[in-house]
Amino acid sequence: CRQPLLQHPHGHSGRGSGTGSIGGGGGSQSLLDELTDAARHDPDAQVRDKAVATLHNLACADTAGGFARRPALLEVLSDAAMAYHNAYNNGGGTGAGTRMPTTGRYTADAGNLANRTLRVLERSITEDMVEEYRAVRPLLDGVANAAAGRVSV
Repeated sequence: CRQPLLQHPHGHSGRGSGTGSIGGGGGSQSLLDELTDAARHDPDAQVRDKAVATLHNLACADTAGGFARRPALLEVLSDAAMAYHNAYNNGGGTGAGTRMPTTGRYTADAGNLANRTLRVLERSITEDMVEEYRAVRPLLDGVANAAAGRVSV
């Protein structure tokens, strides 16, 4: 997570990322954007789940701002985490690899990782990151409500 750029050993950046940045700018998609797209739209459930797992592995203090500035990424994390909690509260989705009965998009493992990723963001966003905090706080509250069984997706 300390390395801000992903660079291919032969000097060119990874698949489709142009600049090779994890969450950076430039005219092309970043790795975070590509992972978000895979988690949202890939027809293969294993690809979606692995994209969520990779997002979790990339989440840290250095990348928290990049995560928080991507509404689609936050939506993926929130949807998977809330589905996990709602499924758990409704008696389903309690085992590793179990399909989510509420959305059918993510396994329980992916939902659990999404929940943990949101917690990493919560701990990593500092007081001076006002806009990032405003983006993440409502999602954390929604997931907490889902965990307590107070909401349903």
